[in-house]
Amino acid sequence: MLTEIQGLRDELRTRVVALDTDRIDGVAARNLVVVFAEIERIAAAGKMLAMGRVDTTGSWANTGAKSPADWLSNVSGTGIGPAIETVAVARSIEKLPETASSIRQGILSLPQASAVTRAAIKAPGEEQHLLRAAHRGGLTEVKRESA
Repeated sequence: MLTEIQGLRDELRTRVVALDTDRIDGVAARNLVVVFAEIERIAAAGKMLAMGRVDTTGSWANTGAKSPADWLSNVSGTGIGPAIETVAVARSIEKLPETASSIRQGILSLPQASAVTRAAIKAPGEEQHLLRAAHRGGLTEVKRESA
């Protein structure tokens, strides 16, 4: 599986390097943004799922990192906040199968998934309601509903 995903990454990199936005119209560019946003959510889901396994196996520990989130922050080139959020979601989704499904399908962004999981862990009967809010109004709506 790793080899296949590395191949997908390499193919995507090749396509993006060759992307000449001056040769496409505004509508095509808009559609590309939508597709890349979906790819971004799918990639974030894959990273989060794999990070859950890195966390549970402790395989991050022999890297010199202080915590799973510290390791992820270094590998991803992101701040510690998003890394902590990723680890927290990874730890929570096994209790929330519908949220896990939406994450795996690339429907929820990491911030949406984080808002849903935080609230749904506290109020498990609200998971579907929170997912509908995320689908309906994005991050703003799910944050409002989870409050």
